[in-house]
Amino acid sequence: MKSLMLGLGLFITTLVFVNVMLFGILGINASSLSTKTLLIVEGVFCGFFIFIYLIVAKKF
Repeated sequence: MKSLMLGLGLFITTLVFVNVMLFGILGINASSLSTKTLLIVEGVFCGFFIFIYLIVAKKF
């Protein structure tokens, strides 16, 4: 149960972090990018972070 809550917290933090990072790096360009491209990039980032989390979760 504790690991589930930790995972959920990490996931939400990751989502926020990825959004802030994407808009921080891309800046004004983010609005000119298509929503589909943004979703794909975000999906890849989130998938990557979830993959890392699963590896870390298995070690503990």
